[in-house]
Amino acid sequence: MSGKPTGATGTATTTRRTAACVIAGLGAIVTGLVCAPRAAVAFSGGFEGEDINPGVLVTLAFIVIGGALVPLAVWALAVRWSRPWIAVLAALAVLTLGLWGVTEWWTPRFPTPVPGHGPKL
Repeated sequence: MSGKPTGATGTATTTRRTAACVIAGLGAIVTGLVCAPRAAVAFSGGFEGEDINPGVLVTLAFIVIGGALVPLAVWALAVRWSRPWIAVLAALAVLTLGLWGVTEWWTPRFPTPVPGHGPKL
């Protein structure tokens, strides 16, 4: 025996692996699309580039990694005890709640306004 899964078990394993990759990829992409515009504020520069904050990229990377791994972990736990479609709904719910939490909590430091610049009265 070669140790490769055959029959229905192999197909189910392949389907679960594909679903896991899709959930992780969807979480990373959606989290990046939601959080990247918030991080762009830290690179507007201000006067002579004084307010550039490259540390935001590290925070953004951790947020995107969390956006991929947290829904994946919830899906992996839920698929053991319930039907696969319930596990997908649980993963999407956790992704939605996580995005809501990040948008409420994480706001990079805005550049300080330069006196005399900006909208005129």
